[in-house]
Amino acid sequence: MDTPDGATGQTPGTGPEDQKVFDQEYVSKLRAEAASYRMKAKENADAVAELAKLKDASKTAEQKTADTLAALQEQLDAQATAAQRANIALKFGLTADDAALLTGDVDAMTALATRLAKDAKAASSSPREGLQSNTKPSDGKLREVARELFGDD
Repeated sequence: MDTPDGATGQTPGTGPEDQKVFDQEYVSKLRAEAASYRMKAKENADAVAELAKLKDASKTAEQKTADTLAALQEQLDAQATAAQRANIALKFGLTADDAALLTGDVDAMTALATRLAKDAKAASSSPREGLQSNTKPSDGKLREVARELFGDD
Protein backbone atom coordinates (compact mmCIF):
# COMPACT_ATOMS: atom_id res chain seq x y z
CA MET A 1 0.00 0.00 0.00
CA ASP A 2 1.42 3.36 -1.02
CA THR A 3 1.20 6.33 1.29
CA PRO A 4 1.39 9.85 0.00
CA ASP A 5 4.37 12.06 0.74
CA GLY A 6 6.17 9.85 3.22
CA ALA A 7 3.28 9.14 5.60
CA THR A 8 3.90 6.21 7.89
CA GLY A 9 0.34 4.79 7.97
CA GLN A 10 -0.13 5.78 11.62
CA THR A 11 -2.64 8.32 12.81
CA PRO A 12 -1.19 11.49 14.25
CA GLY A 13 -0.54 11.39 17.96
CA THR A 14 -0.19 7.59 18.19
CA GLY A 15 3.36 7.18 17.18
CA PRO A 16 6.07 6.11 19.61
CA GLU A 17 7.32 9.68 19.97
CA ASP A 18 3.82 10.91 21.07
CA GLN A 19 3.21 8.30 23.81
CA LYS A 20 3.72 9.31 27.41
CA VAL A 21 5.30 6.92 29.82
CA PHE A 22 3.89 6.54 33.33
CA ASP A 23 5.61 4.81 36.21
CA GLN A 24 4.30 1.47 37.48
CA GLU A 25 3.03 2.82 40.79
CA TYR A 26 0.78 5.41 39.10
CA VAL A 27 -0.60 2.84 36.63
CA SER A 28 -1.35 0.40 39.45
CA LYS A 29 -3.13 3.15 41.36
CA LEU A 30 -5.29 4.00 38.30
CA ARG A 31 -6.10 0.32 37.71
CA ALA A 32 -7.11 -0.15 41.34
CA GLU A 33 -9.30 2.95 41.19
CA ALA A 34 -10.96 1.77 37.97
CA ALA A 35 -11.53 -1.67 39.51
CA SER A 36 -13.19 -0.11 42.57
CA TYR A 37 -15.50 1.91 40.30
CA ARG A 38 -16.40 -1.25 38.37
CA MET A 39 -17.19 -3.04 41.67
CA LYS A 40 -19.36 -0.13 42.87
CA ALA A 41 -21.18 -0.07 39.53
CA LYS A 42 -21.84 -3.82 39.77
CA GLU A 43 -23.06 -3.45 43.37
CA ASN A 44 -25.35 -0.61 42.31
CA ALA A 45 -26.69 -2.66 39.40
CA ASP A 46 -27.32 -5.57 41.78
CA ALA A 47 -29.06 -3.22 44.23
CA VAL A 48 -31.25 -1.81 41.46
CA ALA A 49 -32.19 -5.32 40.34
CA GLU A 50 -32.99 -6.34 43.94
CA LEU A 51 -35.11 -3.21 44.45
CA ALA A 52 -37.01 -3.89 41.23
CA LYS A 53 -37.60 -7.47 42.34
CA LEU A 54 -38.91 -6.29 45.73
CA LYS A 55 -41.19 -3.74 44.07
CA ASP A 56 -42.55 -6.43 41.76
CA ALA A 57 -43.11 -8.78 44.70
CA SER A 58 -44.92 -6.12 46.71
CA LYS A 59 -46.89 -5.02 43.65
CA THR A 60 -47.99 -8.61 43.13
CA ALA A 61 -49.16 -8.81 46.75
CA GLU A 62 -51.01 -5.52 46.36
CA GLN A 63 -52.57 -6.75 43.14
CA LYS A 64 -53.66 -9.99 44.82
CA THR A 65 -55.22 -7.97 47.61
CA ALA A 66 -57.01 -5.73 45.11
CA ASP A 67 -58.30 -8.77 43.20
CA THR A 68 -59.56 -10.38 46.40
CA LEU A 69 -61.26 -7.16 47.43
CA ALA A 70 -62.94 -6.86 44.03
CA ALA A 71 -64.18 -10.47 44.20
CA LEU A 72 -65.59 -9.95 47.71
CA GLN A 73 -67.31 -6.74 46.63
CA GLU A 74 -68.86 -8.57 43.69
CA GLN A 75 -70.16 -11.32 46.01
CA LEU A 76 -71.58 -8.72 48.39
CA ASP A 77 -73.37 -6.95 45.54
CA ALA A 78 -74.80 -10.25 44.27
CA GLN A 79 -76.10 -11.16 47.74
CA ALA A 80 -77.63 -7.72 48.22
CA THR A 81 -79.41 -8.03 44.87
CA ALA A 82 -80.65 -11.52 45.77
CA ALA A 83 -82.01 -10.22 49.09
CA GLN A 84 -83.78 -7.35 47.34
CA ARG A 85 -85.21 -9.77 44.78
CA ALA A 86 -86.49 -12.08 47.54
CA ASN A 87 -88.08 -9.19 49.46
CA ILE A 88 -89.85 -7.86 46.37
CA ALA A 89 -91.03 -11.33 45.34
CA LEU A 90 -92.38 -11.95 48.84
CA LYS A 91 -94.09 -8.56 48.93
CA PHE A 92 -95.92 -9.23 45.64
CA GLY A 93 -96.51 -12.96 46.26
CA LEU A 94 -94.54 -14.09 43.21
CA THR A 95 -93.60 -17.68 42.46
CA ALA A 96 -89.93 -18.70 42.41
CA ASP A 97 -89.99 -18.76 38.61
CA ASP A 98 -91.37 -15.23 38.47
CA ALA A 99 -88.90 -14.04 41.11
CA ALA A 100 -86.02 -15.33 38.95
CA LEU A 101 -87.11 -12.86 36.25
CA LEU A 102 -86.47 -9.89 38.53
CA THR A 103 -83.21 -8.16 37.56
CA GLY A 104 -81.77 -4.66 37.64
CA ASP A 105 -82.20 -2.03 40.31
CA VAL A 106 -84.96 -1.93 42.92
CA ASP A 107 -87.27 0.27 40.84
CA ALA A 108 -87.04 -2.01 37.79
CA MET A 109 -87.63 -5.13 39.91
CA THR A 110 -90.62 -3.50 41.63
CA ALA A 111 -92.17 -2.46 38.32
CA LEU A 112 -91.77 -5.94 36.87
CA ALA A 113 -93.07 -7.58 40.05
CA THR A 114 -96.17 -5.36 39.93
CA ARG A 115 -96.85 -6.43 36.35
CA LEU A 116 -96.20 -10.10 37.07
CA ALA A 117 -98.49 -10.02 40.11
CA LYS A 118 -101.31 -8.45 38.06
CA ASP A 119 -100.84 -11.02 35.28
CA ALA A 120 -100.87 -13.88 37.79
CA LYS A 121 -104.01 -12.54 39.44
CA ALA A 122 -105.75 -12.14 36.08
CA ALA A 123 -104.77 -15.66 34.98
CA SER A 124 -105.96 -17.27 38.20
CA SER A 125 -109.49 -15.89 37.95
CA SER A 126 -111.40 -16.62 34.75
CA PRO A 127 -114.45 -14.43 34.46
CA ARG A 128 -117.85 -16.19 34.10
CA GLU A 129 -116.31 -19.63 33.91
CA GLY A 130 -118.69 -22.08 35.54
CA LEU A 131 -121.23 -19.39 36.35
CA GLN A 132 -124.81 -19.49 35.17
CA SER A 133 -126.19 -16.49 33.44
CA ASN A 134 -129.24 -14.78 34.83
CA THR A 135 -130.06 -13.22 31.50
CA LYS A 136 -132.05 -15.11 28.92
CA PRO A 137 -130.44 -15.60 25.54
CA SER A 138 -132.03 -13.90 22.59
CA ASP A 139 -134.87 -15.83 21.09
CA GLY A 140 -133.98 -17.26 17.77
CA LYS A 141 -135.64 -20.01 15.76
CA LEU A 142 -133.19 -22.60 17.00
CA ARG A 143 -133.85 -21.62 20.61
CA GLU A 144 -137.53 -21.82 20.04
CA VAL A 145 -137.31 -25.36 18.70
CA ALA A 146 -135.10 -26.40 21.59
CA ARG A 147 -137.62 -24.96 24.06
CA GLU A 148 -140.47 -26.82 22.48
CA LEU A 149 -138.57 -30.08 22.64
CA PHE A 150 -137.06 -29.74 26.08
CA GLY A 151 -139.20 -27.14 27.75
CA ASP A 152 -138.35 -23.67 29.10
CA ASP A 153 -135.16 -22.94 30.99
